[in-house]
Amino acid sequence: PLDVTRSYCSWGDDCPPGTELSIEFNNPLDAERFDPSALVIEPALPGVIASVYGTVIQLRGVTAPDTTYRVTVPAALTDTFGQQPGANETVEFEIGSAQPYLEQVSGPMITLDPFTDPGFSVRSTGHDELKVEVYDVQPSDWAAYMAYVTAQYNGDGQAKLPDFELLSESTIDTGNDPNQAGDTLIDLSNHIDDGLGQVVVRVSPTKRYTPSDELYWQNQPILVWAQATDLALDVSLEADELLAWVTDLRTGAPVPGAELTTVPYSGTAPALNDL
Repeated sequence: PLDVTRSYCSWGDDCPPGTELSIEFNNPLDAERFDPSALVIEPALPGVIASVYGTVIQLRGVTAPDTTYRVTVPAALTDTFGQQPGANETVEFEIGSAQPYLEQVSGPMITLDPFTDPGFSVRSTGHDELKVEVYDVQPSDWAAYMAYVTAQYNGDGQAKLPDFELLSESTIDTGNDPNQAGDTLIDLSNHIDDGLGQVVVRVSPTKRYTPSDELYWQNQPILVWAQATDLALDVSLEADELLAWVTDLRTGAPVPGAELTTVPYSGTAPALNDL
């Protein structure tokens, strides 16, 4: 018959708040017949999403620190062979304390929202304060910036930042519950003139973590090239040709007279808008 073989947290035995909870079975589950609402979770897990992946039921939600969750799997749960447990089965998950964590942004460059004041949010857990450094850059600095990013994340995390001009250095309060993830606004309005421009921003914990610390890699500084622009660019790149389409970032309308310049390799050409 269908049976639970084990239950575990995706982050190991520590099981910090916010980690996925998994229940593994001896047979693949029938995903089409799976009813997430039939699971009983005590205490209630806000925003829970229950999904089936082969032999595993995975639960994602806002788990509370230092809390024991009991999950009861219904007797009607069915595997791909039509078998069922025959009785309800209950497993327990012991959630520990939150670990300090600084979540990385999605890539080495972000485009700021043109409809709001210049800035972006970072997500962290277990940090009362964050150190924010803002550097002045120009498009010609892109190659040096990317070389640093590559060295930083492919090496030991100790690469030296290029000699960009430091515009400001400050320590900001996150305002977060120490045991829950929260978002903190990085305000760039003092560094972006008339809503246009670019800066490199480094956000780091105020506590220094050494490479030998088990929390080192999950608390690496955020480094991002933040650009404020009113233009959107779509590019199609072939072996010997680059086609560009420039539009208004707010409206999506084509921008007449737009030109494209490649960096660091020199070259300027009209965008497709005028061809």
